[in-house]
Amino acid sequence: MTQANGVTARVMGAVRAAARAERMDDALGSDVWKRALAFHGHECRGLAMGVKAVEGALAELGLGCDPRAVSDELTCVAESMTCAVDAVQALLGLTFGRHGIVVRPRGKMAFTFYDRTTGGSVRLCAKARMPVAASIAELLLMPYDELFAVTEPRGPVPSLPPKPGRERCAACGEPTDEDMLRVRSGELLCLDCCAEGDRRR
Repeated sequence: MTQANGVTARVMGAVRAAARAERMDDALGSDVWKRALAFHGHECRGLAMGVKAVEGALAELGLGCDPRAVSDELTCVAESMTCAVDAVQALLGLTFGRHGIVVRPRGKMAFTFYDRTTGGSVRLCAKARMPVAASIAELLLMPYDELFAVTEPRGPVPSLPPKPGRERCAACGEPTDEDMLRVRSGELLCLDCCAEGDRRR
């Protein structure tokens, strides 16, 4: 390599590095990342993975690129309680109270999204070989399908649970859902009072 070619290569390398640094700054300064961060409270790779899962869900379900435009009929089944779940809540407006998020603990960073309006669905599971040395900004710049395996769901959309009746616990007197009461010595007790009684035995 001539001296001129060497200088040109170094200049081009510097230009590419500067362009990449600018893209990384843009990723960390994006409205999507800021919204997820404001909800979660601190920067971490798990939150970045959640942002990418949302990106993948929107793309695979054909919902566009604006998380705020999604249907109220969207449901997410998360297979572990990780920081990534906060990104799903913050960006898609899904909540546990409205059954927009259902947790089925499987110890996997995996999310299945169901659109009850269109019938569309997709499962995204973090790949076994993740870029462990990647920074948060680098994760945000990666295509979602490099981070997640995109497959069909393993089951149907979760049905909405019926509202149970309520009875008072015979020990503490607090109103409790019927399916969370247990019969002890002919009386209905909440789980905590059952546990206290079992410890006294």
